[in-house]
Amino acid sequence: MVLNPGSVGQSLDGDPRASYAVVEDGVAEIRRVEYDVEETAAGIRGMGLAGDLTDALIGILRTGKPCAGPGPGQAG
Repeated sequence: MVLNPGSVGQSLDGDPRASYAVVEDGVAEIRRVEYDVEETAAGIRGMGLAGDLTDALIGILRTGKPCAGPGPGQAG
């Protein structure tokens, strides 16, 4: 069996809680836990990344959804 639950803190299914997988008795289950998103966001801000990237990463953490790409006529 191969199980890859993805990144613990960047869920993209609309649930911003951290997620991880557990396999017990051959049954896989995704579990969720709350964490301090704003503390993580502050750490991202302190990394010195470009503003758009910082905003996109923090948006994903807060909403649990992928950020929308550039609109029509916008560079991307």
